[in-house]
Amino acid sequence: MDTKGPSSFQADPNKYKGVQEKEEKGLKIIFESGKDHGSSPEVELIVTTLEKLTGEDRRALEYTLISQLMEFDSDIRYLIDSEWIQKYVSYMTSETEELPGPIVNSSLNKEIIKGDTIIFTVNKYLWNYFSLIYGAMRAISYNKNNPAGKENLEKWMLVDMRPSTKAYLASPPWKITEILSQAPTKRQEMELKFLNEHKSLDTELKFALDADWYKNYIKYLTSPTIKVPDVLYNEHIREQALREDWSGVEWVNEYIWEFFVKLYNASPDVAIKKINFDTKNSTVVKHFETWSEEISIRRERTNLPELNIDPEKLSTDLRKLLGFKIEEVHEPTKLIIPIPSNTPRSSDLVPSLTRLGSQTNINKTTSLGSISTKNNIKKSAMTPKTKFSDYVKNELSPTTLNSKNSPTKKSNTVHIPGLERDKKATGGVTPGILKKSPPKEHFTFGNLAALNHRKVSIESPNHL
Repeated sequence: MDTKGPSSFQADPNKYKGVQEKEEKGLKIIFESGKDHGSSPEVELIVTTLEKLTGEDRRALEYTLISQLMEFDSDIRYLIDSEWIQKYVSYMTSETEELPGPIVNSSLNKEIIKGDTIIFTVNKYLWNYFSLIYGAMRAISYNKNNPAGKENLEKWMLVDMRPSTKAYLASPPWKITEILSQAPTKRQEMELKFLNEHKSLDTELKFALDADWYKNYIKYLTSPTIKVPDVLYNEHIREQALREDWSGVEWVNEYIWEFFVKLYNASPDVAIKKINFDTKNSTVVKHFETWSEEISIRRERTNLPELNIDPEKLSTDLRKLLGFKIEEVHEPTKLIIPIPSNTPRSSDLVPSLTRLGSQTNINKTTSLGSISTKNNIKKSAMTPKTKFSDYVKNELSPTTLNSKNSPTKKSNTVHIPGLERDKKATGGVTPGILKKSPPKEHFTFGNLAALNHRKVSIESPNHL
């Protein structure tokens, strides 16, 4: 699922593995029985949402639903003919906007199915979903775990196949030659013996022949007055088979048909084969759960985007039903840490310059105390037309300012009031004392350039 964007909903990465199995109203429970849950609120919610959505949004929701339902297993499986499946896949791959309509299964309602028919099987959850959403004319099911039970489905398909090697060896050429060489009564006995020994055997294939010819053959075997049957011509039976008309047809197994081919030149072959519905490798029967990948393949082939539903277009109940995680969005908590009143601020640790005017002040304030150095500068020294760089170069040079200042030598150490320390603990040096730098870094206006580069040395106690 595509959960990018501002949405606070995220798809469950394990949504296809036992989705909602433990929830009372999960998809597995809802589609356990189409009859019992056909009018449930959850089904109505799904149906109404599908009806409201259009285009790719509806396809994305439907793909999400069938993808989850395909993960469930059931002993009972249902048949869907290829005609409906092709319509459904054409809709899901945007080849058409027309919905597939109800499931009719017209090609599967007969005992013998055409040879070019492809049969799809689905679990009961998918069948209930399709029948509830699109409708179904008739359900054709089988029990994959109980082939001998009453729910077992037996269907045959017209195939172009010959009898097995085992059937061929049951009536070898030498035996056929022996039968033909016998007198009529002996021949009848040998043929009747072969028929009784093999007619009840179960084989993979069954062969159709003219019912009238077969009746005459049985009479021939039991009555000495009936002559030998003619050649077995089976062309009209083949024509009937192509029209799916099986009237006037008798069925025999592979052993009997091979016997008739050698003894009465029976032709052509009209064979049917029993369908094994629960094989995943069959070219005739396909499990929709496996074959449904064709939807993604076709969409990718035509450069269509993946079918990802936008959860914001679904109701909260449907999001929960589909396995989306709904996360609550909380405002972040602001953590306020009180600052003690005696804690120095960052602005207190950097010297501040006041606007130059008739008098310039440079103040440095720390938690240790304050130092104020003031020098009077003539207003005429800097006129509005004077550049500040020229002013600093000419008027604030060390030579100019040193000549203007008093030659009285001042102390190189300034004691800060209220912070006397024990000189014994510091080796005779009083902590907390601000010492001026050597002459080249003298804290005067004469070295303002050095001040701009923060070349002021401050000795502080180690514990500060």
